[in-house]
Amino acid sequence: MENQLLELLEYRGVLGVLTTSLDGLLVASVAVATEDAELIAASTANREDQSDIANYWTTSSETGALHVARGREMRLIVLSEPGIDQDSIRELMTGQLQSIEDAISV
Repeated sequence: MENQLLELLEYRGVLGVLTTSLDGLLVASVAVATEDAELIAASTANREDQSDIANYWTTSSETGALHVARGREMRLIVLSEPGIDQDSIRELMTGQLQSIEDAISV
């Protein structure tokens, strides 16, 4: 799984990557401090619990963006620089998440 997360870091503008369970527990992270990753994981799960959010969503500010893809069993979260191409990162994330979930379910 870590290799798949590292592959996402190769995409221009990606600053950090993490995977979580759907209930917000941190599974793995790269280029994000553990304490920060745990906070992001819990906050993301809480936000999804409070609203009817699609399987992919993003939120951004002047300093960066948070991209979230939700799968069957896991959530993939990418931290990026502002202005990253939304369509490309969404496609990349959903493909990687599918690959991670397929590998885990074997």
